[in-house]
Amino acid sequence: MLRLPDPRGLGRPSERGFALLAVFWIVVLLALIASATLHEYRRDLHLTRNILAIAQAEALAGAGLKRAVFELLRAPDGQSWRSDGTRNAFIHDGVEIVVVIEDEGGKLDLNRADRASLLAVFDQINAATDLNNGMVDAILQRRVDQMDTGGFTSLVDLLGVLGIDRTFLNRISTLLTVHTGDRDFDPLAAHPDLLGALRGLDTDQLAVFLEDRDRRAAIAPYRSNDKIYTVRATIITPEGADITRQTIVSLTPRSGALYAVLESRRLWE
Repeated sequence: MLRLPDPRGLGRPSERGFALLAVFWIVVLLALIASATLHEYRRDLHLTRNILAIAQAEALAGAGLKRAVFELLRAPDGQSWRSDGTRNAFIHDGVEIVVVIEDEGGKLDLNRADRASLLAVFDQINAATDLNNGMVDAILQRRVDQMDTGGFTSLVDLLGVLGIDRTFLNRISTLLTVHTGDRDFDPLAAHPDLLGALRGLDTDQLAVFLEDRDRRAAIAPYRSNDKIYTVRATIITPEGADITRQTIVSLTPRSGALYAVLESRRLWE
C-alpha cells in the first residue's frame, strides 16, 4: 500500500529556524517593553511619593508659622519663644517642626544703610574684601536706580548682584532686611555678627552683652517695636529631605487679620 508523506515534515529546516529566531526576538522585544514600562512606573511612583512628601512638609511648615505667630502674639514670659534666632521645636502629627524666629527690628535695612555700614556687614561674613566693595557699590547703584519704586522690596533682589548666590543670600538674610525703613537697628534684637560689625564690640564685650541679654530673655523674650518677624520652619520628611520655608510676617496688618505675610519662599542651599 502506498503511503503519503507526513505534511509536517515537508518544511525546510531553514524555514523552521527562521520562525524560531523570529519568536525569540519577539519575546526579547516584549521583555524589553515590559522592563521599560516597569521602570517608568517605579520612577513615576517615586516622583509621586516625593511630591506628596513635599506637599505634606509645606503643610507642616504652615503649622510652624501659625505656632510662631501664636507665640509672638501672646504676652511674653519665661516659656515664650524667643525671636533672636534661637531654635524652637515642637511635634505636630508625629513630625518634629523646628522653628527659628528673627526680629526684623534687629537687622540693618538695606534701603537705608550707608555704604560703610553695608561694607562692614559684608566683611563680617565674607573675607573677600575686594569682592565686597564691588557688591556694595552695585547694591547702592541699584538702590538709586530703583528709588522711584521704593528701592529693594525683597532680599531676593540681591541675586541679581554679581557675587551673590543663594548660599550667600541665606547667610546675609540674618543681618539685613527691607521691611523696617529704619536707619539703625535694635541691638537688643540683633544677631551677634551684626553687633560685632557695627557696634565696635570686641569679643569680651560682646560676650558680656549677650550674656546679659540672654539672662533677660529667660525671664521675658524681647520684642522690638517694629513687630515684623522672619519665621523659618524646617521639616525633615520620612525620605530624609530637609525642607525649610521662610516667611516674613507683620503683626500690625492694615486689615483685621492677626498678621500679614510680607513675603514667603522656600530656602535652597
